[in-house]
Amino acid sequence: MPLALPLRPGTVALRVEGPMPSVAFRREALLREHGAAGEAQVLTDSESIAFWHGIGEVAPLAGLGERAVWRLSVAPARGAEIGTQIARALDAAWFLDWGGGLLWLAVAEHGDAGAGTIRAAIGGVDGRGTGHATLVKGSPALRRAVPVFEPQPEALAALSRRVKEAFDPKRILNPGRLVEGG
Repeated sequence: MPLALPLRPGTVALRVEGPMPSVAFRREALLREHGAAGEAQVLTDSESIAFWHGIGEVAPLAGLGERAVWRLSVAPARGAEIGTQIARALDAAWFLDWGGGLLWLAVAEHGDAGAGTIRAAIGGVDGRGTGHATLVKGSPALRRAVPVFEPQPEALAALSRRVKEAFDPKRILNPGRLVEGG
């Protein structure tokens, strides 16, 4: 039976790729080593293709209603910690990809849809930042109220505005999308 999306909490999915003898050896080693940790399931080629396509399409967060969806790029070693921290503060469903470096969140869309909490969580203890957050899905009102992209330090924001001005002096390409006011 193929692993269905959305995933159950605590599910870990591993993709093993390469020459068939190597894949078979590594698959069996993983099953032996982690078999006692919980239910293990091996997908056929077509099931695996469908499963990973669903992960790429953020299917685990589909069907959660009208929630805002955030995409966070973080240090892989901090992904689970950041997801847990945000879920403690917000009503959030989340999952990790890219070995923990890509964190997808679906949060209730009231107020700032968790923007302050999310951006504080990726800011790190020293506030220097350990990643960035992008609002991928939200109502038009939310998208007007909250910066869609991670706010940049002023010097970098000024450089981005100058680059956009050089490439789009008439401001006809995605006005207001990538650079505020541009």
